[in-house]
Amino acid sequence: MDNERSVLTPEQMRAAEQYAVSCGISLRQLMDNAGTALADRLLSAASERDGEENKHNDILLLCGSGNNGGDGYVAAARLAESCRDSGGRERFGVTVVACGEPKTELAKAAAAKLGGSCKVISLEQAIALREVINSAGVIADCVFGTGFHGELRGQIGELFAICRNSGAYTVACDCPSGVDCLSGQVSKGTLTADETVTFHMPKLGMLISPAREQCGRINTADIGIPKNCGGNEDMRLIAADAKLAASFLPSRPENSHKGTFGKAVLVCGSGRYLGAASLAAGAALRSGAGLVELCSHPSAIAAAAARLPECIYTSIPCDEDGFAVSDAAETILRSMEGASAAVIGCGLGRTAETEALVCELIRRADAKCPLIIDADGINCLSAHIDVLKEKQTEI
Repeated sequence: MDNERSVLTPEQMRAAEQYAVSCGISLRQLMDNAGTALADRLLSAASERDGEENKHNDILLLCGSGNNGGDGYVAAARLAESCRDSGGRERFGVTVVACGEPKTELAKAAAAKLGGSCKVISLEQAIALREVINSAGVIADCVFGTGFHGELRGQIGELFAICRNSGAYTVACDCPSGVDCLSGQVSKGTLTADETVTFHMPKLGMLISPAREQCGRINTADIGIPKNCGGNEDMRLIAADAKLAASFLPSRPENSHKGTFGKAVLVCGSGRYLGAASLAAGAALRSGAGLVELCSHPSAIAAAAARLPECIYTSIPCDEDGFAVSDAAETILRSMEGASAAVIGCGLGRTAETEALVCELIRRADAKCPLIIDADGINCLSAHIDVLKEKQTEI
């Protein structure tokens, strides 16, 4: 598995933790590692703000009742030690807001270990004493973990609203509380993070909008889970990037030419939507098509030709508003002879004539030529689904 791009679901993350246990790494050790990684980043964030004019530097940790809160308690204990200079003087104040009594055994042990090393206040006190929040330069969100789903309830939303208005730099522990790490959905009132320190590997939902925007910069911390463990190996998830996409492109033989790589015909654009034709033609060229022919309004062709001189251009009949008419079918079908694929619809517009044109092209196109119906092509076809059924029967 490519660990640099690997992504886990919450269930796979739990499986990865259990695999670590089977390898002799306890859940408590994983929590200690996670809390330490979080503490290191919080201390760096506070230090980066130190000395900024009119900036508070105290660190506030919002700790829930589960293991995410346990990570926060461990981080608070580490910070209580690290935030003092060589003379024992406190560099940054550290305060914990206990958002409920610890419920898991790990969270209870982490909270007990904190002892009296830093100030601990209740959720109700934090809301009542807003200066505790407003004096923080850095806030750590350790309320809910990757298993959260549903909506934020009770006073948590009120607490998050105060934190949001404080202007503090916000760091989420594993994921922002209120984010569904499977679906990417976000509860109303979720505290947007400036950055997220996630553990072992990013979680699927964090890379999906709208959750992606809630996470800020995502930093992945190693907490000791073996690198060869991605959770459920039956379903591998990998975040795509340009390098990965390029690896799927087939190599091209040295003795090839433009005719070797097929012909794409595009029925796109209009006198009103010039850019759609140019964008579609550019995408077809980048996909690797050897020949790309754009059938469109003369104005759309002129705009595309200035940017893409390597295309073939065919002007088609249009009405006075610049939209293609059904009489254009004959011209387009001649261009589609021998085509490897055709795209119909981007920027085509929706009129009675474009609807008739799209239906005619689908009916009469060679069954061996794949048709990609997009954008206005779909709009034009929406009232004529029977055309697709007829074509399917024919094939």
